[in-house]
Amino acid sequence: EHRPDAVFAPGERYAYSNTGYVVLAEVVHQASGMPLDVFLQDRLFDRFPFENSGFYNRSLIYEMENYAPSWHWSVEEGRYVRPESIPGREYLAFLSGRLGPGRLSMSLEDIYLWNYILDTDAVLSPASRQKMFSPADIGSLDMTYGFGYHNLLDSMAGRVSYHTGSWASNLSYIKKYHDADLTVIALNNARQSELMREI
Repeated sequence: EHRPDAVFAPGERYAYSNTGYVVLAEVVHQASGMPLDVFLQDRLFDRFPFENSGFYNRSLIYEMENYAPSWHWSVEEGRYVRPESIPGREYLAFLSGRLGPGRLSMSLEDIYLWNYILDTDAVLSPASRQKMFSPADIGSLDMTYGFGYHNLLDSMAGRVSYHTGSWASNLSYIKKYHDADLTVIALNNARQSELMREI
């Protein structure tokens, strides 16, 4: 049994945690009786016109039609290779079976639909959306993270919420400019982080 020491006490500071999202997926499973993938299929993907969303087995995505799997440029081989084939990154294959952080695949159109739904009462109450699009209130802790988004007030753009994602050479970025009713979505499947930063 491995029990690492706590990095810091709750409420003392903030750090993003993929493990926290694994725990959250288990909370959904315990509360609903359904694993996260089944829960989302039942409560979201089947309820709205999502066409290309779900959790897909990593060993199958390179054979799927209309799917853009991730690639990593290998300097040694002079070509793009599967990220999990790179020495030291084998863990990408077996960790891709977990639920919670990452692993959910959506087409650009489905991400746009999800973004639209988030601005309605169809899934979340106004109070829940307020918590998602506001920094969490944890005592005197100064942070931007809410329930799934970083949130800030930009002096020129007004209220802004954003999140990034990366897994196995896939990069994603979504940024909502609430006051301008504008959302920017950027996706990349070749780990070109310098291009994503420029965008």
